[in-house]
Amino acid sequence: MRTVCLSLVDPQAAFGRLREHPRWVAAFVFLVAIGLGNLIAGVPIFDAVMKTQMSSVMDADAFAELLPRMHQIQYMSAFSLPVVLFLRLCITSFILYAALVLTGAETTFRTALCVNTHSVLPMMVDGSLRLLVIWIAGTAAYQTPEAVQASTGGLNLLLGTGSHPALNALLNGLNLFALWSFGLRTIGLTVTCGARRGQAMAAAAVLWILELGLATAAAALLAGAQALHGS
Repeated sequence: MRTVCLSLVDPQAAFGRLREHPRWVAAFVFLVAIGLGNLIAGVPIFDAVMKTQMSSVMDADAFAELLPRMHQIQYMSAFSLPVVLFLRLCITSFILYAALVLTGAETTFRTALCVNTHSVLPMMVDGSLRLLVIWIAGTAAYQTPEAVQASTGGLNLLLGTGSHPALNALLNGLNLFALWSFGLRTIGLTVTCGARRGQAMAAAAVLWILELGLATAAAALLAGAQALHGS
């Protein structure tokens, strides 16, 4: 656990400790714990936001009947979090591994998984900080679930709430915490694999671009589906 925390403040030393023994389980458990904490802490916030959003289409009694079903979905999300997070880490780690190999560097999937797992920690910190900001500011300033999920350091904060969902998703992915993760992946691959800095940056950039592309495409498809449904 010391190495996990060290990766946030002194990544050079943390990944140096992981070079000989690329361990990832402790970091994964830490990610799951923070993720579950964020989900539990976010329940009353999402309830308040959804109540405000749904007040124009249903009365208080109807919303009270809907609330238990919303909580069931949230509980299912909590139970499925470890599996979903593990699968996502495996997929993104394989992309990182393949991209690094294509640059000519030598590594293993286990090392890529170790580096990637420790590099996701800033995104969890972003989630916790986001909840803290909402708790201090109050839910009245957050009228939609998308606003609650927005990064505290994203470029989308420069735009108004009227920006296109796809553009909003793209700019939300270009945030300080994602840049922090990018830096951790670059340092981690350089230290643990002995890759050149250019090779490590290229592999980390490929993964970041793919993640941005998927998030943007998903937001565009969802917006298109909602427009068709509304028409």
